[in-house]
Amino acid sequence: AWQVLFAKPGTPEEALAPIREAALRAVADPAVKQRLAAAGVETWPDPSPAAAAAHVRAEVARWAPIVSRMNLGG
Repeated sequence: AWQVLFAKPGTPEEALAPIREAALRAVADPAVKQRLAAAGVETWPDPSPAAAAAHVRAEVARWAPIVSRMNLGG
């Protein structure tokens, strides 16, 4: 499993930056890291928006054929 924070396309950077910074501070906190590790959660080595977007694109490409075959797309 993975987690990503999404925002509406066109959201201004000045709105995104504080959210991104808070999320990065949270996952850098030793207590949070410990709790995440205890839950089996690994943080991404590259938390950049570009890396997250690339990961999401790869996951969509990976799972889209399966979702389509199983008629799960709605």
